[in-house]
Amino acid sequence: MARVVQPNCRIRISTTDLLFLMQCIDRAREHEEALDKLISDPFFIDEMLDSREVFDALLEDPSLIAVSPPLYFYVLVRHALLEAGLDDRELADYVGALLAEFSITMRMRGTHDNTSPQLDYIVDMLAALHDANEETRFSLRAHIGNYSLFLAGIFPDRIRSRASRKGAPSMDYYEGMGRMSYREAGNHPCARRYRLETTLHQLSDAFPVAREALNDLSSRLVFMDDLPHQIPLS
Repeated sequence: MARVVQPNCRIRISTTDLLFLMQCIDRAREHEEALDKLISDPFFIDEMLDSREVFDALLEDPSLIAVSPPLYFYVLVRHALLEAGLDDRELADYVGALLAEFSITMRMRGTHDNTSPQLDYIVDMLAALHDANEETRFSLRAHIGNYSLFLAGIFPDRIRSRASRKGAPSMDYYEGMGRMSYREAGNHPCARRYRLETTLHQLSDAFPVAREALNDLSSRLVFMDDLPHQIPLS
């Protein structure tokens, strides 16, 4: 069964992450209450994660910053979506968690264990829906949406190049598949149990905007360079 991504970047902030945020506060805000608020007030942490100082610090030299993947991807995605007009922290948290998961190559596939067959292509994932139980159908639908957003958002040049040279699926295919899959996943009863109904529907409605925001982010960053170039494009 495919892994169900959860919007949990902000609750996975580590001690090292807090130290990094404290350094940003020290550079950007010189008032005595800041550190106490950072520790005790989750809303203040959200404000810090939204601050330009934190975003700029991550962009200066990511290789020298010992922060966790959840913090790193959340901040980058949050600012990219804000610039695109999508001001929803839960949405940014979900997409940030998606990138953190998919930065581990095996997590891009429709399975994460050693007992199920690997599903490298969307067509394989669609075929797997036919014999799947309801829980697996939900997780696969959500995964197809995530997979489509990840590929279309992070690797747009590869998609366009392969589509023009080899007749591979176009950007319209990924957008259509992503929107449909997010919508069906959001309509599934499991979406309410996982508290993902609203987020999945938002991603269905705003898929092109979110995709373009990730395109812009991908063009400015190199955080996916360690992934193999032979990403399955279906």
